[in-house]
Amino acid sequence: MTSHEHQPERRHQAKEKDTLFRLINAIHLFGWAVMLAALIVFHYARPEFTTGFQEYLGIEVREQWSRPLTHFLLLLLAACTSLGLVVTILKRKRTRRKHDDSPYSGLVLLIVALLCLAALVAEVPWLG
Repeated sequence: MTSHEHQPERRHQAKEKDTLFRLINAIHLFGWAVMLAALIVFHYARPEFTTGFQEYLGIEVREQWSRPLTHFLLLLLAACTSLGLVVTILKRKRTRRKHDDSPYSGLVLLIVALLCLAALVAEVPWLG
């Protein structure tokens, strides 16, 4: 009797009961949560918008990127890139049937994170 006789056949098991499938979905969801956190950090890291009313009143605003928050933003975007790459690789190796989830869903997170990283490096003068 081999160890395979006690385990159910993976191809006949429901996706919702498959541990690896659930782990891939959890990593994917976590990656998008990190992207949302990166958007929030971006809001506070970027230079503040100066209105004419603020200029008239002499209110000072920050006109450059916040260095600590920008470094944190870079870390978050790097984490998104890594998570998107992991999900893409795992889904490409795992999905084999036509009705399985798209193996490219992690690729969207990867591309968005890479575009955000490239835009950030192009926008912030002390990063380039």
